[in-house]
Amino acid sequence: MIPKFARLHPVAIAFLLLSTSQAAETLPELPPLPGLPSWAVTVEAGFAAGYRDNLLLSPDNLDRSGLLRTELDVFALKVPIGRLDGFAYLNASEMRFLSGEHTDSERAVILFGEARWQASLDFKASWAVQAYRQKQVFDVSVTETELTTALLEVTGFATGPGLRWTRRSFHLEAKALGRRDHYRGGIDGYDEGEGSLRAGWTGAGGAEFSAGILRRWRDHDTRTQFTPAGRPLTGTRLAMRQTEASAQWNQPLDPAKRARLELAVSRQWNRDNGSGYFDFDRDQARASLRWAPGRWQAEAGATYARYEFPVQLVGLGINPEHRRKREAHLNARISRQVSERLALFAAAEHARARSNDERSRFTVNTVYAGVRLTWDSLSQPPAPP
Repeated sequence: MIPKFARLHPVAIAFLLLSTSQAAETLPELPPLPGLPSWAVTVEAGFAAGYRDNLLLSPDNLDRSGLLRTELDVFALKVPIGRLDGFAYLNASEMRFLSGEHTDSERAVILFGEARWQASLDFKASWAVQAYRQKQVFDVSVTETELTTALLEVTGFATGPGLRWTRRSFHLEAKALGRRDHYRGGIDGYDEGEGSLRAGWTGAGGAEFSAGILRRWRDHDTRTQFTPAGRPLTGTRLAMRQTEASAQWNQPLDPAKRARLELAVSRQWNRDNGSGYFDFDRDQARASLRWAPGRWQAEAGATYARYEFPVQLVGLGINPEHRRKREAHLNARISRQVSERLALFAAAEHARARSNDERSRFTVNTVYAGVRLTWDSLSQPPAPP
């Protein structure tokens, strides 16, 4: 059962709390600084070669290949002088498989931007826009009936407002988001909306803690509801509702903040509007460690997720089991800054899924190494007057 407090709309709660708070001190307007550009731009490009041993996330690991990987990151930040600022971020990546039999590449383009208005020293409003296009093999065994993994192309757009209120070391943040996703490859498109409320605290030495609640609703275009036995119900339309509670801790491990530990846990309840065939509960834990002593940088992370399906059954006979699934993901990366603009890096990823439904099992390993180039507009000499 979803707890009663999670049924309250988080954005409505936030607007109520923010609107009843006392008027904050007015933010002073600063004059433009001579020689300071309006925007700061950073561009990073990466080139790597490597290997993946399971391109299709198959239980049998049949398709494997060497790979070439390219990535481009562009980050533009409006220098915050007055009340209005913002940023834009572009990430484009492609992984080309040299000998894949069923797929030759994965690619993704993501564009994200946010405009922010600092109404006062305590209060900030924002509006975010995101557009993306992805082609890759997805594990869809949680929400689909027949497919466990599939090569899909998705195009999407999302936008929505945010509010943030800060008082000393405490902050309260509310966000709303509307999303539209369109798939090629057998998956039905949908409209999705979400609202979230998050409270956070910053302690001495840079430690940060936050906790929040999120409500998400998804309405499919043409997909039907299903019976408890997994059969479609003609004339119906599927919708899903999710509630997620989460907490996150971010802690520097040394006074110079060269090492940082991040821990996060979450609990998600997914409920459909039909028989409950697609209902599941997910518990997830994540840990990451970053270490940056001088020119070296290293990071490692681990994520574990547990899914329980209260309606879906696996197996035949008098007492079939309720479906369950476990997922684990490990990643590590190390880099060395050779010069101001050039770095060498190596990365490794391991992912595995285990389930009492044998179709939902796979293991995949990916390794690659390469170079990364960086250009920063603020490090360039100023243009002559």
